[in-house]
Amino acid sequence: MTWTKLGSEFFDDCAEAGLSDAAVRTHAEAIGYLFGQENFDLTLKKSTMRRWSGSAQPEQAAAELVAAKFWQDEPGTWIVLHHADVIRQSLTAQMKKREDDKLSKRRKRSAVGTDVATEGNTDSATDVLATQTDRQTDIQAAVSKPVENINEETGGVEDWPPVAAVLKAPPTCGDPACQIRLVGIELSWGYCRDHREERKSA
Repeated sequence: MTWTKLGSEFFDDCAEAGLSDAAVRTHAEAIGYLFGQENFDLTLKKSTMRRWSGSAQPEQAAAELVAAKFWQDEPGTWIVLHHADVIRQSLTAQMKKREDDKLSKRRKRSAVGTDVATEGNTDSATDVLATQTDRQTDIQAAVSKPVENINEETGGVEDWPPVAAVLKAPPTCGDPACQIRLVGIELSWGYCRDHREERKSA
């Protein structure tokens, strides 16, 4: 990711040069485009101007920037002169930070690999949550539930059973002869849907 960086004097320079709003906007957008491209040459192809300029009059703005010596006009391109040192320094710092971050992450991964190996578990990463399991399919049905647990008799909203309890051992139907595992709202009933209906009608 790149960030457009403008010096604190940027807009003061534009004001002192008497640039129009369109020229200031075009200049700032051009610098933003250069940061995105990480272009150290600071060259802008004239054919790409409509891609990055949001000004209603980008060509007139460009002519104004050339006249103010903020840009240099070349065949097929413009070269950004104003703020050039700031742009190049920022791009250099930006690229260095990205490389430093990569090295830092690589070192952390190496350290994590060493720690995990010494614990005798090379298949696990330290960024895996303690609640995660390699048997997601076994517990998914047990913890799936609608957004709210509505009590059909009272119409009130009830709390769900503690997730920890559900994850530990998904309960089966309260009917001794039934071995169906409860899911969703059945968890609060204590019975599967069939036996719940039987109990309601009894």
